[in-house]
Amino acid sequence: MDERTLGAKISQDESVTYPTNRVVILQPSYLPWIGYFEQMARADQFVHLDDVQYTRRDWRNRNKIRTNEGWAWLTVPVQQKNLYTQLLKETRIDNSTNWNKKHCSAIRFNYSNTPILILFTKKDGSFCSTYVTRRRDTLKRFLI
Repeated sequence: MDERTLGAKISQDESVTYPTNRVVILQPSYLPWIGYFEQMARADQFVHLDDVQYTRRDWRNRNKIRTNEGWAWLTVPVQQKNLYTQLLKETRIDNSTNWNKKHCSAIRFNYSNTPILILFTKKDGSFCSTYVTRRRDTLKRFLI
């Protein structure tokens, strides 16, 4: 089956098609990769899988950005209650540090001249006021 027929089951004689429902199930991620959005766009139904175990040092609360010196990690600090039983949807952001300002500065410094950042920047230049600096109690709400 090729890209044109993805999502439809074709009969042996190819005279009858049966519509199917494309479901995408992904865990929320911080600054997700472009394929995440492509999968969302192609889905008939999209499900955030957030009732699974929260895993430390994973893509749920951190990601890498490209800098002049190579890769740099951006990590959202979280409050971890129990190492093995805490669900992703129960994980809270630890706002005791000013992580969001650091992330905003790093993104602005390293991507200020890129077309994608210009799309998310307001006329007053405050990119992060609508995306990064919103403080949320639940990690799930902050992540995509």
